[in-house]
Amino acid sequence: MVKRPLQQASWGDAESSFALERIVTEVLPPGCSMTDQAMEDLHSLLWAYLGSLVESGTTKIDREGRKAFSTDDVMYSVDWSGFNRYTKTLQAHHSVIIKAEDDRKHRERAKKRALMIEQGLDPDER
Repeated sequence: MVKRPLQQASWGDAESSFALERIVTEVLPPGCSMTDQAMEDLHSLLWAYLGSLVESGTTKIDREGRKAFSTDDVMYSVDWSGFNRYTKTLQAHHSVIIKAEDDRKHRERAKKRALMIEQGLDPDER
C-alpha cells in the first residue's frame, strides 16, 4: 500500500472550520472564547494527530494483510499514540453513537412501513 500524507483541510474549509468551532463552543464554559490564532493552531494540531492515528493504524493493517481500517484499528492507534487511558471512554462514546444510529434507522423503517400500510401497500411484498 502506498503511503500518502493525510491532506490537511485548509483553515478556510467551511465544513472543517464549522465542525471544530461547534466542538469548541460546546466544550468552553459560557462567556469564554478562543482567539482565531488558537483556533487555527488547534485545527493544525488535530490534523497532525489524525494523520498520526491513520498512519499507525495503516501500518497495523498492512502488517496483517488487511485492506479495511476498522474501529478497532482506531482504538489501537489511540493506544499506540499514548492516549490509552481514553480508549475505554472513546469505545463507550462510539457505542452510544452506534446505538443512536441504529435507533434512527429503525424509526425510519417503521415510518416507511406505516406509510406503505396507510397507502394500502403490503410492506412485506418485495
